[in-house]
Amino acid sequence: MKRAIVTINYNKARFLQKQLELFRKFMPVEFDFIVGDNSTIGVESEGMRRMCVDAGVQYVKLETNEYNPSVHHAKAINTVLSHMPKYDQVLLVDHDVFPFKKCNIFDDYLGYDFAGIEQIRG
Repeated sequence: MKRAIVTINYNKARFLQKQLELFRKFMPVEFDFIVGDNSTIGVESEGMRRMCVDAGVQYVKLETNEYNPSVHHAKAINTVLSHMPKYDQVLLVDHDVFPFKKCNIFDDYLGYDFAGIEQIRG
């Protein structure tokens, strides 16, 4: 089964390094790790790119312009997903999510088309 963990990172290269380290340590299944770089600070972006190259992680730099220094989160996710090959399971995690014990989120949700936390707004 082909699995991927996708994160959109915003100016937190040090978070990315720790997140990857912990997912590799605590996730007992094979997965690809894919990073969407939504940084507005060049040094953070370059740090993420280098870390991804060194770790063998797919890196997608999100395109911005002078009027929008970062991309809306939903657009960032869609852009990264459009650059990915086909996976059986994809886990989207925020850049500040860190596992702290052994877990297999993929198997926990096997058979579900979509899983998440319902949020009531308003």
